[in-house]
Amino acid sequence: MVYFPILSVAPEYFDRHRGAAMGFILSGASIGGLVLSPLVRTLLGVIGVRWTLRAMALANLVITLPVAISAPPSRSMTRRPTLVNIRLAKKPAFILQSLAALLQASGNFVPMTFLPEFSTVIGYSVSFGATLLAVNNGINAVSRVLMGVTADKLGRQNTLVLGVAGSAASVWSLWLAAAGNGGKAAWLTFVVVYGVLAAINPPSPPSNRHNCSEMTANSSVIGAFNALFPTTITEIFGVHAYASVNGFLYFVRGLGALFGSPVAGFILGNPRVPSPGHETSTLLHDYRNLIWYDGGLLLASSLCVIGVRGFDALEKRKWAWRA
Repeated sequence: MVYFPILSVAPEYFDRHRGAAMGFILSGASIGGLVLSPLVRTLLGVIGVRWTLRAMALANLVITLPVAISAPPSRSMTRRPTLVNIRLAKKPAFILQSLAALLQASGNFVPMTFLPEFSTVIGYSVSFGATLLAVNNGINAVSRVLMGVTADKLGRQNTLVLGVAGSAASVWSLWLAAAGNGGKAAWLTFVVVYGVLAAINPPSPPSNRHNCSEMTANSSVIGAFNALFPTTITEIFGVHAYASVNGFLYFVRGLGALFGSPVAGFILGNPRVPSPGHETSTLLHDYRNLIWYDGGLLLASSLCVIGVRGFDALEKRKWAWRA
């Protein structure tokens, strides 16, 4: 409830350093997840679920109330639309941006969903797989700021294209190599590279009474795509249309997240971890099918983002290398 309103209002207050500003803002979600996860787990064991929820609600109130009171008024002189304008919705750039959001959300969830399980397939322990997930979260917190600063230097749309295309390339090169021979070096490299480019830690099925803390960490990590997503919306569609377009595209991303990992799980089948009667080589083959599916989603998303870049330049009748 706090995260999305901040994303909706923050970009209009920044111009020249908008990418860096959004990177800093979004990095707070990663850091918060790393801090709050063990804190919530401790609170659940000490004061129980109900009082933990009350404590978190009070903390949100204490933090956000001063922000709401001290926030400067909107720069917009007119009331902003809450629904996407039909004329805008018919533009090729908007259609491709929507497809990019759908495909990227569906593909971006997959690697981190299966990170702990794949780690056990290639010989790591379950606890080490969980540690890799935490490492990925920490890398992602730093990468958001770096991506934002890079976007201000090289162009926000350019950096977004590189981020999405790079995530697809890392899936089809590093993760596929790890699934080909069970190589641990390729897998560890992938965890780091993907954490920089596009890592998202999706909601996992709650396994016990500590599911509140799991959900806190899992909902906090959104990668480079989301760090640059709001800034490119503002550039392409304008500040006035930002709130409506941003809301619609996050709705589309939610739809993509609904089918990305479930379809991947269907492709993988059961079992997903080594067990008696199921050789590691067979599991790695099943993971390769999943990896081709995931890389295809991310590649399609990157092509859509490239298309947005082209149609935006065509509409403005001006090509700029730094955009």
